[in-house]
This record gives sequence, structure tokens and C-alpha cells, in this order.
Amino acid sequence: MTDTSKDDKRRDEVADVSDRLMERLTTLKSLEAEKRQDPMSTPRFHELAEEVTQVSRDIFSLALDEERVGDQLTETQDTTINEESDDRND
Repeated sequence: MTDTSKDDKRRDEVADVSDRLMERLTTLKSLEAEKRQDPMSTPRFHELAEEVTQVSRDIFSLALDEERVGDQLTETQDTTINEESDDRND
């Protein structure tokens, strides 16, 4: 496999991880907004707090994955993550 084809695959992977990261950020924002509406220290509040913590961990893991794959690109790319993501969704 050539460096160019490896970079094609890696660009797709970066875009995929970034899409998943954006989805989890949306989920985190929604959960945190919901938690803020519940009385503090109720069972539901604690349940939501646990969900917020888990989603936050997922986000951190995805960010590390995105950084790792991005670091494996062999050269500076001409496209953005948005362009890669849009191309895959067309």
C-alpha cells in the first residue's frame, strides 16, 4: 500500500472519528442540560451525572484516537475534516 493510499484511509478514519466525536459532544450537551434541570442529589441527578461522566470519557478516548490517526498522516493534507466527511456522506 502506498503512502497516498494509506493517507486516503487515514483521512477517512480521522473524519469518521471526528463525526463520532461531534455526535458525542451533542449528547453530552443534552445530558448536561437535562441534569441541570433536576434537583441536585436526587437519584435521577446521580444517574445523569454518571451518564455525563461516561460520555465525557468516550469523548476523551475519541479525541485521543483522532490525534493518533492524524499524527500518522505522512504529509500535510489539502482537505479539511469537513470536506472529507461531506465526501463520505454524499
